[in-house]
Amino acid sequence: MLSDVSHTALSHFRPFKIVSLLLVALLLQACSGEVQDNDDSGSTSSSSSSSSSSSSSSSSSSSSSNSSSSSSGTVAKAYTGPCNVYYMPEEVYAMPGKDLWAKQCAKCHGANNEGHAYGPVVTTDYSALVSLIETTMPMDVSEQCDNTCATQIADYLSAYRAETCESQNEIDLFEKRPLLETLHSAAMNLGGRLPTESEELLVNMQGESGLASIVDALLDEDVFAQRMWEIYNDPLAANVSLKVVATFAAATPGAPDQWWRRVDNTINYNPGKVFVGHQREPVELVRYVTREDIDFREILTANYTMTNNITDMAYDFFAYDVYDFTGFTEFTPRYVDPEIRPQAGIISTVSFMEEHGFNPSNRQRKRAKAVLDLFLDTDVASLGGEVVASADAEAGTDILSDTRCRACHLVLDSVASGFKDFTGERGALYGQYSPQATNAWPESFPAAGVKDQLQPDESTESPLVFLANAVANDPRFASAVVRTVFEGIFGQDAVRVNHASLPENVAIYHLQQRYFQYWSKVFIDSGYQIDALVKAMIMSDLYQAKSTISANIAPYIEGLNENETASVFNYFGGSSSIVSPETFARKIAILVGDEFEWGDDYLETSLGLAGQLSVMLGGVNSDDVTERLRDANGFTIAVQELLAFDIGCEAMVADFSRDAESRLFFSQISSTDIPAENEASIRETIKNMLWLLWGKTFDVNEFFVDEAYDLLIDVYDLNVTENVSQYNQCHKLAGDDRHIKMAWAAVLTYMLADYHFTNL
Repeated sequence: MLSDVSHTALSHFRPFKIVSLLLVALLLQACSGEVQDNDDSGSTSSSSSSSSSSSSSSSSSSSSSNSSSSSSGTVAKAYTGPCNVYYMPEEVYAMPGKDLWAKQCAKCHGANNEGHAYGPVVTTDYSALVSLIETTMPMDVSEQCDNTCATQIADYLSAYRAETCESQNEIDLFEKRPLLETLHSAAMNLGGRLPTESEELLVNMQGESGLASIVDALLDEDVFAQRMWEIYNDPLAANVSLKVVATFAAATPGAPDQWWRRVDNTINYNPGKVFVGHQREPVELVRYVTREDIDFREILTANYTMTNNITDMAYDFFAYDVYDFTGFTEFTPRYVDPEIRPQAGIISTVSFMEEHGFNPSNRQRKRAKAVLDLFLDTDVASLGGEVVASADAEAGTDILSDTRCRACHLVLDSVASGFKDFTGERGALYGQYSPQATNAWPESFPAAGVKDQLQPDESTESPLVFLANAVANDPRFASAVVRTVFEGIFGQDAVRVNHASLPENVAIYHLQQRYFQYWSKVFIDSGYQIDALVKAMIMSDLYQAKSTISANIAPYIEGLNENETASVFNYFGGSSSIVSPETFARKIAILVGDEFEWGDDYLETSLGLAGQLSVMLGGVNSDDVTERLRDANGFTIAVQELLAFDIGCEAMVADFSRDAESRLFFSQISSTDIPAENEASIRETIKNMLWLLWGKTFDVNEFFVDEAYDLLIDVYDLNVTENVSQYNQCHKLAGDDRHIKMAWAAVLTYMLADYHFTNL
């Protein structure tokens, strides 16, 4: 998404002299560079996305070398962290302490000391560091690292820090695209709309400060709260009804069976709506906290849940006559008696409990693993250790003394203890609140909490509530939010690494962390305001990037071979990200307006969240498709082309049917203006269309305007030569202006089918 490099798979849209004939034929039937240059000259590049199976998290507790102004257009350069997230010089890479670190330290402190289950090592007292490592590390078997081992690790850390701190200056890594193009991208991304003329004028007059004020306004619009709903739906899998259709009463003691019926049994509406309502409680909480500008930690610390006028009865069992049962799309906070069900934001919802189910053998560890991943940016699978044989497990292996188990369970089990009141036999899958079952919780488990923040014995607070507060106040919570929101806003994966990761993935990881650590600090310093985080992302050179600055990015790729370097540049310097299907649908709605003949519910049912075409365009359905496609492929391109041929005709007809002053595309021309007589106004119209559809600011004589104009002439001339009298599939065009209208439909079709339309 970071530049104008076209995908190889889309290169068949050029040259237009050839493709114009194909477009004409299809319309008649269905009416329808170099990676670092990024100059939109027609060169192509395939882009690749890198990932790794292991996790690490950045610690936002480290000192900052920069500060951010979240209320102005002045944007500080990326926060570089504790002088340890950078490249590794060859002489440091060869030190014996590096391998010792990978084997004994990385599982807790991160592959490159960026922080993981525990924070980065930032001690500067060399002697104290050697003593600390020798006497206490690693936690599971401290005796295995003697004085020589400790000294080599300390030498490695000291050299790593000394080499890297020298080069961490405030520099841009990317050349920026024009601010107007960033405005267009931000308006569609955050607000699901086109920028207004007044907003364009403000950016032209005030530059970055004008853009910053517009971003503030976009973040206050309803669509942004919906975008956060969509972003968090991906990891929470909330857009599907509960997979096992059973009585919700099982999750809440005292609720009558089939409580969704009226007392007189005269109304029996679709119970499926009930389960959809409960499944969406987590993402509706995200929407509410976003919309109301609440401290974002409340997604975990809220002592309420979100209910609609149907699901509300789950927490107020006998208030049947309060509800009219006419709708269920509006959610409001419901404060719940903690004796009925303690509330701890997302992790106390039945939806979260059901998605990460309980059984007697996992001892709530599946839920704990999800908490660590989603809210503490910690992948348990990367902590080391191994899965023991079933015979060992059945024999009662002591996990805290077995070195195969200790690394994971030291981190995992205290989080699992937070869920110990939700293990009752009746409805355990849904997280039935059963505090009476607490006595059955294994004594070998630590108290509920995170790391050294464990619930005191004398505490009477719900273990889950204690856990939620501990997680929300852990610095890794900010890192987890940054990772989740980054993936939604940028349409790219946040790379995770370990000591075995590919070199190019490590380089990409370090580049991302340069921004992630800064954004985490902005988020924390703002009082955990999600608006401040997203604004910092939009105003960054990473979001506004057009191309890489080779000299400035060189330290991150030092030592990489040609192919590895190409992977890094493709990831950061190429248009690797496609817009979400939800944003795609919003774009289409803008183009065709109320006149779209496919019906009012088409965009919601087909291109909306979990719709069939949504999945085909790389979206998720929260069931069997849970990961978004980050790069266009042959299938998504084919679906885009299919839609383009239909929508190109629809958009043309809809726009010409409006009054001239109300038209989106054709306000400067009429349907009787032909190329030979109106070249100037037609070129200006094409320029405006490219701005509206692609968000690109071209001059009237630039490459893409030339190509679209040539296509218009080709289609128009061919239609006139063939003397086509009627186009059955395109609203039966038969008037004298049919030839030029079909030519405009061809131009719209080409623009809708090009990769620019689906890239941020």
